[in-house]
Amino acid sequence: MTIEDKGKYHPFWLANQLLYAANQEGIKLTNLHLQKLLYFLHGHSLAENGNVLSEDKFQPWLYGPVIENVYHCTKVYGSGPITDYCKQFHAARKIFAAFIVPDEDTEFHQIFPRVWNKYKNEEAFNLVDLSHADNGAWKKARDNNQLFISNESIKQEFSSIPLD
Repeated sequence: MTIEDKGKYHPFWLANQLLYAANQEGIKLTNLHLQKLLYFLHGHSLAENGNVLSEDKFQPWLYGPVIENVYHCTKVYGSGPITDYCKQFHAARKIFAAFIVPDEDTEFHQIFPRVWNKYKNEEAFNLVDLSHADNGAWKKARDNNQLFISNESIKQEFSSIPLD
């Protein structure tokens, strides 16, 4: 297995985990906030334990890394706060439902609160600036006209960013 292998979770699950944490603390997340928090969560997970969290890859959009499926789920909110979760069809129950990362994933639930606590109160454009680091993965992908940001590059970037 290489670091580029498929991730553990559908990106909606990761987005919903962040939205749930925000709702619990009365924090309003915008699409821009959410996308950057997803990126930092994914990056720190790669750097700390080599886990590729998202099944979808990040794309180097103008305002930083974006998971396109999550963007399409939340774009209805424009630049305002997201007020609902991203839902998927649950075939067995024949309903649309919102999922989060299972409690049994102890590695995820050890890193999640550390990432959340580090970045949750940052302004959206501060997070954009952080994701635009001079030698960072987003900038390299943009400069090289790549469609996606490689997990190897993300891991390399976050290996030099302390989480605690």
